[in-house]
Amino acid sequence: MAIFARAAVKAFDQGVGTLAAGGHIAQIMVGGGRSVTGLSITTDRAMRYAAFWAAVRILAESMASLPIDVMRLGPAAERTVARDHPVHRLLHYTTNPETTAYRFVETAMTHTVTWGNGYALKIYDGLGALRELRPLATDRMEVRRDPPGFALIYRYTRRDGTTIDLTRDQVFHLAGLGWDGDQGYSVLRMARETIGLGLAAEEHGARFFGSGATSNFVLGTDKTLSKDSIERLAGQIKDEKSGLLHAWEPWVLEEGLKPLTISIPNDDAQWLETRKLQVTDIARRFRIPPHMLADLERATFTNIEHQSLEFVKYTLLPWIVRWEQDIGLQLLGRDWLGLGGEHYVKFNVAALERADLKTRFESYAIGRQWGFVNGDRIADLEDWQRFAGGEDYLVPLNMTTVNPDGSITTTTMTSRNGAKPVGEPV
Repeated sequence: MAIFARAAVKAFDQGVGTLAAGGHIAQIMVGGGRSVTGLSITTDRAMRYAAFWAAVRILAESMASLPIDVMRLGPAAERTVARDHPVHRLLHYTTNPETTAYRFVETAMTHTVTWGNGYALKIYDGLGALRELRPLATDRMEVRRDPPGFALIYRYTRRDGTTIDLTRDQVFHLAGLGWDGDQGYSVLRMARETIGLGLAAEEHGARFFGSGATSNFVLGTDKTLSKDSIERLAGQIKDEKSGLLHAWEPWVLEEGLKPLTISIPNDDAQWLETRKLQVTDIARRFRIPPHMLADLERATFTNIEHQSLEFVKYTLLPWIVRWEQDIGLQLLGRDWLGLGGEHYVKFNVAALERADLKTRFESYAIGRQWGFVNGDRIADLEDWQRFAGGEDYLVPLNMTTVNPDGSITTTTMTSRNGAKPVGEPV
């Protein structure tokens, strides 16, 4: 079956791993278009902007680091990991022989948070079972609806410039915030002014310091300089006074030349404040706490902790729900709980706390003490060997049960292991 899948990939020739291949290189060069600053906001140029790079990386790596499980909901509402389901293997381990699940999610998120959409080709074996997912170049995909049936059509351009029309069943499509429900907005296009201003501020600073930080004055005199004097002075400025190497060397002025200030210094022009504001704007665009972009100006130990919680709740959670439902609808299909099946997808957010040993152990202690987590579950979460008695659920001895008639029955640990409640109504 793997041979069939590899043959399908070769025949399709979808150009994995490149955003600028084939005849669509112009699209990546255009990117978000030209900003008011005069800079063309291409994907490559936007990713050179440190704040934008950091924001994209934070979202992509955070989502990719969350383990993905396909869960099975049993008749008695018992929940187990469906390790035998092919989609679980694709999203938990490897999506194809060349790509791990981490790299697949990271790539799809990178495409989606920059271009607004991420695509992957679904490869089936000879029996029609899903066997591989192959990332598709976002800039070479055109999405439209077939007028007669209103079906989604994905027109993809191969490396050789030819096009192929793919159906919804052949493409996994993760879309960000959009207007029509078919595609997400291009973040590069929507945020081009924010990115352009940030890039312009960086370039301004680079040119300022590249010229020796001495561009705020001119040389003037009441005399008329000869042609030789002008040429000699121009050569001195170009060869001996430009760049950081000569920034603080003294000037030797001839013919009564004097320095005349024509502009205010960079710090007075609030250049640094402009750069900080652009970092805040990028954080606002992606809903990322500023301290995660290394903006610690207003950060304290207390509010960083709360902002980190808000990052999970308000930033990652919407993406998690989007991923879970799109995977269920597009990859699980009829097996998905939402379409009448018995499977669903779950991202393990607890993985974000793997580095926080104290928080993990405190949560285990609470769950173990109050009887909704047993030792086996804790061992599985920590990848430990299961221990004797780990299957038991423990509860405090003074726990009670309120009966429908309002009487109270004393409950002991044995009732959590399947035995009848022990005790007499009070």
